[in-house]
Amino acid sequence: MKKRIKNWLKNNWKQVFFAVLFTIIIGSFFLISHNAVADVWVNGYYRSNGTYVSGHYRSSPDGDPYNNWSFPGNTNPYTGETAGGSASTYLENYYGNDSYTPSYDSYTPSYNSYYSTPDCPLYSTYNSSSDSCECNYGYVVSGSKCVYGSTYCHNKHGYNSNYSSASNACKCDYGYVFDSSDKCVNRDNYCQNLYGYNAKYDILDSKCVCKTGYVVNDSNKCTNGDSYCRNKYSYYSSYNSLDKSCECDSGYILKSGKCAKEEDDSAEYFKASAYSSAFESNSETNSNQQEYDKPDISSIPDGALIRVRNNVDIYIVKYIGLKRFKRLILSPSVFNNYGHLRWEDVIEVNQSEFDSFTTSNLIRSVNDHKIYVLYPSGDTGEKRLIKDYNVLTRLGYDTDSIYEINQFDRDSYIIGNVIE
Repeated sequence: MKKRIKNWLKNNWKQVFFAVLFTIIIGSFFLISHNAVADVWVNGYYRSNGTYVSGHYRSSPDGDPYNNWSFPGNTNPYTGETAGGSASTYLENYYGNDSYTPSYDSYTPSYNSYYSTPDCPLYSTYNSSSDSCECNYGYVVSGSKCVYGSTYCHNKHGYNSNYSSASNACKCDYGYVFDSSDKCVNRDNYCQNLYGYNAKYDILDSKCVCKTGYVVNDSNKCTNGDSYCRNKYSYYSSYNSLDKSCECDSGYILKSGKCAKEEDDSAEYFKASAYSSAFESNSETNSNQQEYDKPDISSIPDGALIRVRNNVDIYIVKYIGLKRFKRLILSPSVFNNYGHLRWEDVIEVNQSEFDSFTTSNLIRSVNDHKIYVLYPSGDTGEKRLIKDYNVLTRLGYDTDSIYEINQFDRDSYIIGNVIE
């Protein structure tokens, strides 16, 4: 009998081989199909905190806890991990939650679920404690990815910002502050944009303040303190930088909101300027005097200093042929910087005499060929460069009206746009 079987196998080995091979293929196909139906793929997803959970397989829920991969003693075929714990405890927990309905789109793994470590986005690391991806040190979440902290801050606040890992926040570099558009800007420029050229940033109080001798006026700009006080309390007042307040000059008291002479209620006296006490001796007159001497225009020499009565602005005049020009001296500091000018030489003129001189705002500095147009504003102002001679003539400026000034005077004006 054995001999016959042996001879049959010898003569029919090919048929036997293909039959066995066919059986193996059919069995494998059935097993794979069964697993494909039994197992469920959970797509990767981002949690609300920005961490990423990668896709993974889990056993299909069929109401039978014993074939779950998380049942104690069962092995996850994809990870090779065997579930531990107590079978009785597992079953108590399983049947104690009859209302549970899986939702695979929003599935959040529990610690009893076994799946491979998620593939985290670039510059992040998986944290098994929180079961989530976390950005590496120095990186922050931006959308659905981790980016370098400084790059994130630069994009949001400009290149004068940086990322602080200690506080986990963006901050401005030293010397810069956040402006109204949430950008980091130079702190002095920030204050000057708000309160004018005479403002600065106070590091100790972390706020904008006016420079010494300046005060915020009704237009919310830093203006010369003396000018502010005179406009508010008359020309007999001045600004006290220590007390940061206006006060009446010596010999004057506050009457009806104005500084007036103590012994003269009519307050007809005029104090020429608080710039220098030298004015006081030259401008005192009798309190009942209604008229004052008016100089003849011909008596005003070239280079003279003039001002209109009851006005603190001082001008310097010049003659070119029959042409008469006057130019404003911007501030007391500019006046004092010219060593040859004296306060006691200022001449008072009436309005018509003053108007007989053409106001010039054209200047150039000594040893500098550049010509500027000046735009005074209180004790400050702006200078704008005239691009070339063609622009000068096209705009109709008189070259005879150009004043030559010193560098200090020129630099007392901030630079404006070029005139083209």
